[in-house]
Formats: sequence, C-alpha cells, structure tokens
Amino acid sequence: MNQAKKISLYNPLIAPKKQAVSIGLFWYGFLVYTIANVFLLIGNEYINGAASQGIQLVSLAMMIAGISGLMKWKFDDKYLESIFAIFIAYQLTVVARGIKFEYNYLKNLLLDGGYGILPYLVPLLILLPRNIGTYKKAFTILVIFGVLFLAFSAAYADIIFNPDWLNQDALLFVEVFVGTLAIPCCFLLMTFVYHNKAINLFALIIELSAIYFLLYRARRGSLSIILMLLVAAGLVYLLYTKRTALVIFIGSVAALIGSVLISGIKLPGILTFIMARKDEDTRSGVEQWMYASMNTKFWLIGKGLDGRYYCPTVINLADNTYDRPVIETGYLQIILKGGIISLALMLLILIPAVYKGFAKSNNVLAKGSAMFILIWIVSLYPTVGTGFGMTYIMVWICAGICYSRQLRELPDIAIKTHFKRLK
Repeated sequence: MNQAKKISLYNPLIAPKKQAVSIGLFWYGFLVYTIANVFLLIGNEYINGAASQGIQLVSLAMMIAGISGLMKWKFDDKYLESIFAIFIAYQLTVVARGIKFEYNYLKNLLLDGGYGILPYLVPLLILLPRNIGTYKKAFTILVIFGVLFLAFSAAYADIIFNPDWLNQDALLFVEVFVGTLAIPCCFLLMTFVYHNKAINLFALIIELSAIYFLLYRARRGSLSIILMLLVAAGLVYLLYTKRTALVIFIGSVAALIGSVLISGIKLPGILTFIMARKDEDTRSGVEQWMYASMNTKFWLIGKGLDGRYYCPTVINLADNTYDRPVIETGYLQIILKGGIISLALMLLILIPAVYKGFAKSNNVLAKGSAMFILIWIVSLYPTVGTGFGMTYIMVWICAGICYSRQLRELPDIAIKTHFKRLK
C-alpha cells in the first residue's frame, strides 16, 4: 500500500485526490487575489482600497493553506537542485537587506504584488507537484482569466475607448487588463494540442482583442510581448504539425508590415498614434539616472528589497519624493534590487530550462513551456517582468516542466488523454 501511494505521488499522470483539492485551493485563492488586485490597481468606485486589501489577505491565506503541504524540496535534476538552492539563499539576502519592521511597511510589503515580497516567493512554485492535475487546473484558471479580461474590458469600454489618446485612466486600464489577464492566456495557444477548438479560438480572440486595445493606446512594450508570444505559439504549432504554411503566412505578414513602414503608406487611424510613438524614447533618461546611483557594489549585489535611485524627472507618488523603487526595464529592476548576481542566478536556471524543454522533449507541453520562458526573458527589456502575477508564476511552473525528464519524455497522446479524464 505504501509503495503504491509513493508511486502515485510522483507519477506525472496522477494527482492524488487530496493533492488535487489543495492545488485547487491555491489556484482559486490566487484567482481571488488577482481580481482584488485589478480593482486596487484601477482604483474603481465599487471596492475601495481597504476592502481590496482585506480580500487579498483572505486569498493569501487560501493560497498558503493550499500549498503548505504540497511543495517539497524534491528535484528531477541535480543541477537545478544545486543552483536553485543558491538562488533562493541569495534571494533571502536581498529581502533581508532593507526590510523594515513597521506595521504599514510590512502590510504593503505583503500585499504589493508588483514590488513587495511576493515576487521573491514566486520561484518557490517550481516546487509544486509536477503532474498533469496541477497543469490542468492552471489551464482552467487561464480560461477564467480570459473571461475576466473580456468582462473588465466591456465594463470599462467607455474609458478604454476614450478619444483622448493620452488619457491616463485609459492607458492604465489597458495596461492592467492586458498585462494581468490577457498576456498569460497566450500559454493556452502554446499548448493548443491539449485544448478543444473552442478554447483555442477563445484564447486567440483574447489576444487579438488585446492587440487592438494596445494598438489603440500605443502600448509598445505589451504589444511586442503578445506578438512574440503569438509567433512562438506558431512555431510550436509548426513543430507539431510539420507544416510550412504557417511559415509562409508569417513571412508574408512580416513582409507586408515592413513594406508599409518603408513606403510611408497612409495608415488606418488606429495605427496613427503608435506610429507617431515608434521612435519615442521614454526609457533612456530614467535609465541614466539609475546608472548614476549605482557603484560597483550595487551593480554586483544590488540595493536590497527597498533599493531606490534618485530620478528628478519622475516623482514617486507614494511618498512625494524623487527616490524611485522601480525602473520599468526588467533586467535593470532585478539588478537594482539584487545586482548582477541575482540576474545571473535566475538566468542560470531559466536558460537551461529553455534548452531542455525545446530540444530534449517529446511533447508540446515542454516545448510550449520553453518558448514561454524564452519570450519572458526577452521581454525583460520592454517590461518589468517580475511580479506576483500569472505570467511570472507560469515562468517558474514552466521551468519545473522543462527540468522534469519524466514529463519531457511523455508523448502528447498520453498527456492529452489524461487531460480529458480530469474534471
């Protein structure tokens, strides 16, 4: 009996019933947290900040209760075990440097999904059980995210489509809805083989809607990420189907876009704003101020959890100072807090994961995971990247998939069959 229980615990196709309940509690707790966080970010009139924070605390309790007995320090790869231990130990030193034991500070530190302590805990999710039940529940949450994206977009359509292209509320809402809810849904397209046509079509509609909003508001960073993810999904599709039609299609579209840019053809109105911004530089000035605040020590180990830099061109609204705790370029944000060491340790984990998942696997789950990680790494230039959100969480779950030899060797038919059996 004990031997059978042990086998079922680590079989990638089997999730014990108790484990399935716990992982469900975690995912639905995270779903509630995300909804509350969206309301908090957009500052809506229906749920005030205190109520949103209260909901977040309850959802965090749900997540902790769900995963407390699930995560185990058990790895399928000795290299990952060694480098991950070093990475986590170093992350603890980053958190320890700058933490303040004050009530308001600790509360904000716990609830701030973007720049608090939660992003430093996300890598631990690589320790979640690596079985199909865990990933099936993640797919369900991604579908719900898509529904929420459409619901929020419809509810705030009058703000999103405000004719003033520089309206700050419209810019904020598009960034929050797309970045929090729409971008992670691309993973559904990267694992298309495990979903029915309705789910794949739904995911495509989500991404096309997001692209439309981003074009309308000229949000170049998020737009580039979605386009890269869609190209990556196309490559996974091509590898699976062994067809060349998609390559021809992508090449034709790229050639068309290139010819438009070169020839100066008059563009539809929706593209006018983003074309006007195509050469606009909104980063180099901020980056230069960040560079000026760094010495050799800070470049190496960073400034710690509460690391800041003086930037007189942008005011920090939280405390009305010019000391900024964030820089919108992702790899620089990691360096600001934890230095080049933090970035290097992270890449020493994620880059081999990309290689293993793409080149050493037999299924779309691993290849799609590898492509998702790769695009996230590339996106560290146009966006912050790290944060307690679904995209960053999926990066580390995908890393777990890529490092699992047992998962990588499974054929698609076995994974697909088991997905269908799960409710």
